[in-house]
Amino acid sequence: MTLLRSVLLIAIVALWVAVATAQAAESTTLDLGLVKATLTVPDGFKPNEGTPPVFFEEGKKGSMQFLATPMPMPDETFKAMHNALLESGKAKVKSGDYAKAEELAVDGFAGVLIVESAKDPSISRLRWQAYGRGGYFNFTFASPTDAFEGYLPGYEAALRSIKLAK
Repeated sequence: MTLLRSVLLIAIVALWVAVATAQAAESTTLDLGLVKATLTVPDGFKPNEGTPPVFFEEGKKGSMQFLATPMPMPDETFKAMHNALLESGKAKVKSGDYAKAEELAVDGFAGVLIVESAKDPSISRLRWQAYGRGGYFNFTFASPTDAFEGYLPGYEAALRSIKLAK
């Protein structure tokens, strides 16, 4: 019984180390101009040269794009724009254009998470949009509609992993 426990403990520790090492190796930092964003990129996604930062899955059709556009405005204006985006998104959920439109904070920064309905057979998108911190932010995760559900967990994990710094 003690040998079995020892082997099991060693296996658990080895698995934990492998997962921790893999997650650390996948982390990347993007310069978005307004902020730097650090995120964990899903396996198989590679950066594409250029601006804004874009990642494509090699040999497949998944993609991730990160955009931050300067907009010098007062905080009250950013709040009004956030509220308008959220209300517009909720209306599109009712009309069937979006599957989801809800508030979601990324690293404490309030934004709106939008998941499109599967109406377009060629592409589906998950978008996180936010106004504030001196600009407009749009992080878009996309794939062919027939593969979107398979990509969704990786896209959501990438979005949750984002840390923003000046």
